[in-house]
Amino acid sequence: MIVIVPDEEEKMSKMTMEYLERYFQTFDSDRASLASAYSSNACFSYREVKCFSPGSPHLQPTLPPSDSIKRTRLNITAALLSLPPLQLLPLTGLAADIDYDIMWLGSPVGMFAICGGVHHGYASKRPVTHSFLLRQKGAYEEDARADGVWPLVAVAHQMMVFDGI
Repeated sequence: MIVIVPDEEEKMSKMTMEYLERYFQTFDSDRASLASAYSSNACFSYREVKCFSPGSPHLQPTLPPSDSIKRTRLNITAALLSLPPLQLLPLTGLAADIDYDIMWLGSPVGMFAICGGVHHGYASKRPVTHSFLLRQKGAYEEDARADGVWPLVAVAHQMMVFDGI
């Protein structure tokens, strides 16, 4: 049964904003420590989306391989470490321009968050979206017992980086 409590929604909204800020700062500075940002039963997928010009309608984007979904903190962390060098927060010290939307789905499901921004690479800027399903660490017994796990954890995270825009 899904339960929606107004006070809980406000608390989760605040926690979600804190999670996203911490996540993106950590992604840029120390991806290896992001294991504690995920539930022990989380899933993660990463996809580079090749954008095609309207003049090439015969080209179709390929679907990601079925093994592109990573599960468990260890596999997710390994996937994050294998990603190309991307910075979401500008190195100049300016504030990042990140658009976001969040939706409270009730207990025990959690909060859905989608964020869009630009990853700064060596030679280019690439649009990116991150979609998260977040819940309190205490909602799953294994997460609640684990030391160092963030107060909110990602149950699902999808990251898409767009090329050719």
